[in-house]
Amino acid sequence: MKNQSPTVEQVKEILNIVKENTLKEVLHISAIKENTSLYDSKFGGVPYLPKCSGLPVNEDGQQLRLLSQINFEDLPDNNIFPNEGILQFYVNDIYNMDLDNQTKQDNFRVIYYENIDLSIKEDDVIKKIDDFESWNEDEEFPIQDEYKLEFEIAKEGITIQDYNFDKLFNNECNKSFINTIDDEVMDEIYDDDDEQKDGCTQHKLGGYPFFAQQDPREGEKSLRRFDTLLLQIDTEEDEGIVWGDCGICNFFINSEDLKNKDFSNVLFNWDCY
Repeated sequence: MKNQSPTVEQVKEILNIVKENTLKEVLHISAIKENTSLYDSKFGGVPYLPKCSGLPVNEDGQQLRLLSQINFEDLPDNNIFPNEGILQFYVNDIYNMDLDNQTKQDNFRVIYYENIDLSIKEDDVIKKIDDFESWNEDEEFPIQDEYKLEFEIAKEGITIQDYNFDKLFNNECNKSFINTIDDEVMDEIYDDDDEQKDGCTQHKLGGYPFFAQQDPREGEKSLRRFDTLLLQIDTEEDEGIVWGDCGICNFFINSEDLKNKDFSNVLFNWDCY
């Protein structure tokens, strides 16, 4: 026989069941502020560029700046990403994100180099950068220094912010309870979830996303093909990583595109409080 409305403790039990049923691999990222090599996985810094390649440019022809570089050889063994190559994320001024088309790679770019030329030197790349000396003077850029990345593999269940969460959670609740959950109970669950995140950075590859506002895929069905979190960078204000007012950024890709190493169609999102 079904019970009426669940208590806070019962809701937490249901939440744990949902998370257990949705476990997937995630690579948590630690960002250490230090000088990096051309080939390192990093936030900020100087990107690897092949001899015949230049920096990508925005719709006005201005060079984009490296947000992050992931050298897949730096990653622990995993079932998500390629084993080799370098993946790069470039962005323009973050306030120029195209909210009408978050997949249009005009003011951001995701680039994959499968074969790496180890003869390239940092000076070779710096010569290709317009006004390199001013890079670290751009106070609007979310990455204010350069950071070497370290990775730790784990598993995590779905986050409350993921657009799939409500359906999975309600289905599990309906197995045992007749009535919907009281608003006060859910408020406590959300507050508890925020407290668990507080003080814990959410830089990651794979896993489930976090949002300061809401999942952009929730209200736009055409975006639901972007089913895999490619990269997430959180705010670490004390370390010089800031997305607006304590925000967070996410890049998503379709799982089949990722398997095929096709990074031409990526969803870019960032939001803040």
